[in-house]
Amino acid sequence: MPENDKKSIKGVKAQTVNAVLMISGCLLALFVFTTSLSIKNRYDVIVESMNDYSECNKAIYELRDASDFLTNQARLFAINQDITFLQNYFFEYRDLKRRESALDIVELTHQGDSPYGNVLSALTECIQVSDTELYAMKLVCDAINLSGQYIPEEIKAIELAEEDKLLIEEAKISKAKNLLFGREYFDSKDRVSYYSNNALTDLVYGYITEQNANDVQIRVIFWQQTIFIALLFVVCIGLYFVVLKLLLIPLYNNYLSIQKGTKMKLKGAYEVKYIATAYNALCDKNAITASVLKHRAEHDPLTGLINREAFDQIKE
Repeated sequence: MPENDKKSIKGVKAQTVNAVLMISGCLLALFVFTTSLSIKNRYDVIVESMNDYSECNKAIYELRDASDFLTNQARLFAINQDITFLQNYFFEYRDLKRRESALDIVELTHQGDSPYGNVLSALTECIQVSDTELYAMKLVCDAINLSGQYIPEEIKAIELAEEDKLLIEEAKISKAKNLLFGREYFDSKDRVSYYSNNALTDLVYGYITEQNANDVQIRVIFWQQTIFIALLFVVCIGLYFVVLKLLLIPLYNNYLSIQKGTKMKLKGAYEVKYIATAYNALCDKNAITASVLKHRAEHDPLTGLINREAFDQIKE
């Protein structure tokens, strides 16, 4: 095809349009994937926050239950002087250590936060309460002359005050009861409950605040993803119509033109027009060649007059 004919062809290149739409589609698909990943990450944060809240909430209740359990065992030992209660007390105090475990659990995710500070304060009060309980049980052990093999080392290490050593058995037991049921003891237990309740309140507030923040972020990401999916749908529809309008329909029309033996129409994409122009130029060239060959076949090369065969055809 002559260069002038090539320059005269105007139209949108299907390759260019296809490349633009494909790149746009890939970018939108990447955005959709990114937003999906962001939603998953937010979901993981929510699950982690729920697990943390559940574990810390359980730990704080365990601290309160352990403190109440120790109180009950110490009081029962003071009232009944049954070493079973003493053993139960030290099984919790030495082996289970639910109060200390509660602080360790909260410390993992809330060190330096308000819930951790309140749990630490509650544990401090629990230790003070335990000091009172141990002293009271020491008085009971002395009062009943409990054998040394049954007395825990923590109680053996306690030194009674001089005035308490001089008390008779009933007085020691009475003082032990007064220590475990007195105003000062109840105030310490109230402070344990106070700090525990504060820790629970702070934990709930922090959890709700974090969940609200995550909810807002997920909503924003969701709407972003919805927009990207809608744009991706538009790109897909646009790609279909571009291919249909610029390539498929013009190619089908040119196919019909070939069957009819007529020239192709210059419609569609640049590539289709280029083919149609080349085909039409070839058709013109073939028509000229056929006309020359026909003239040579019908005319005498010397005289230029029509020959006998052409004359017979004209006559017929």
